[in-house]
Amino acid sequence: MASTKQKVFKAGNSLVVVIPAVFRNVLGIKDGDEVKVEVDMEKQSVSYKFTSSRQLTLLRRRSQKGRKK
Repeated sequence: MASTKQKVFKAGNSLVVVIPAVFRNVLGIKDGDEVKVEVDMEKQSVSYKFTSSRQLTLLRRRSQKGRKK
């Protein structure tokens, strides 16, 4: 699992965390995509799950790369 440390900043009345370009590119995330946000109060963590179907295609391609013909 890849990770990075990001700062939180204010945008209007909201707080924002930037998704680094390398993660956006790998996951195929585009402006306007929907994201499911899960908060685990016990672990003090927030998880983001992108519902874009592009992710499924990316994972499928990756798994086929390692196969021998």
